[in-house]
Parts: sequence; C-alpha cells; structure tokens
Amino acid sequence: MKGSVLVVDDEKNIRLMIGKVLEGLGLGIELACNGDEALSLTSERNFDLILLDLRMPGTDGMEVLRRIRDASQTTKVAIITAHGNVDNAVEAMKLGAVDFIQKPFTVEELRRVVTDAFERRGDFFVRLKTGKPKDEGPETSLDKNPGDYRHCIQQAKAALESGLSDEARLWAERAIAVEPINAEGFNLLGSILLIRNEHAKAQNLFRAAIALDPTDERAYKNLDRCVGRSKNGGNG
Repeated sequence: MKGSVLVVDDEKNIRLMIGKVLEGLGLGIELACNGDEALSLTSERNFDLILLDLRMPGTDGMEVLRRIRDASQTTKVAIITAHGNVDNAVEAMKLGAVDFIQKPFTVEELRRVVTDAFERRGDFFVRLKTGKPKDEGPETSLDKNPGDYRHCIQQAKAALESGLSDEARLWAERAIAVEPINAEGFNLLGSILLIRNEHAKAQNLFRAAIALDPTDERAYKNLDRCVGRSKNGGNG
C-alpha cells in the first residue's frame, strides 16, 4: 500500500503505536501532537489520510477537521475517539469523516479502517442506477458489485465523503438488504438519517443495531443522542 498518513493525537504512546503499525503497511507517516501542529503540516503538504483525535488541548479535533475541509475536500479523515466521547460524531460525518477508531482499539481494527479508507480513493465511488425517466436527467450508472455487503458499506461511506447523503442512504439500505443480520449497516443508515434530521427513523435503526449486537457501544451512544435531540424539538 502506498500513500501518506498524518497521525494527530496528544497521547505520545498512541501516536507512536499507530505510526509503527502503519509503517508496516508501507505508508509514509507524519506525527502531530496537537491541532496547531497538524494544521501547520497540512498547510505544507497534502496527506491521503489523517487520523485525528477529537479531544486535544488547544485547537481541538473538530476545529482541525473544519479547517482541513475548508482547504481540501479530498483528504480522507478518520476520527480517533474514546468510547465515551462520540458527541461530535454527527458533525464530523457532516464534514466527511466517516470512519471512527474507538479507544482502546486493536491493531486489526486500525489496519481495517486505514485499508478501507485507502480503498475509497480516486474514482472508487459509483452512483446507483435509480431508473429516473429520461426527462428527469441522466440515469446513474449500474454498480458492478450490487450484492457485496462490504462494497455497499464502502460506497455509502464514499457517498458521505462526497456530501451525497441521498446516495449514501441508498447504498446503506442496499447493504442491509444484502446482510440484514449485520448491525453495522443499521448503525450506518441510522447515522445517515441523523445527519438528515430524521430522528425517529434513526432511533429505530439504532435500536435494531443494538438488538443485533448488544455490544455495539456506538449504537447506544447514537441512540441516546438521537432521543435527546427529539426531546429538544428535532424532527423526523
């Protein structure tokens, strides 16, 4: 695997561990201990992927993500977060950060997130054919792997990275149709609907994810946040 990765985390041991793992994948690595150092490095060069801790002293991860997006829409960003700190997940996804690495994480989890992100580079994204009448504009192209669950999940994430929530929803729904007993698809679709302020539907999807996988902590956190937003007047 070829490419460049910036690791941003105020915990030295985390930075060094991630750096060692990614070096083993053949990637070029830069390390930053805070948001200001990360912004300085991104102003000097482009990175294929940024692994970004949300909670840091000084300039926090969300502010770094916003500035990165102001400068580039193509750099992929994966969020590093503690189990109890997913409050900014929806805002991060709105900014195209669709992968999350929850501390404590395993080497296998880290490799999977990085490999998936690099797979989505370039022209990976394929629009689904919607069957629109000719007078409603050109049809989107047929997908080559409509029955592959992992491919559907990846396409949904690629759509989100491109700011296409409608397309992301279609791909996530297709993923669920392919593997209706996999909690990941329900959690992803719920997050997409949460971005779209469809809170009631999102709640049901998070509950379905929990029923399928009672250990899915992110689904619990998403459900809590979703219920809270509905109580405060969110629609859906």
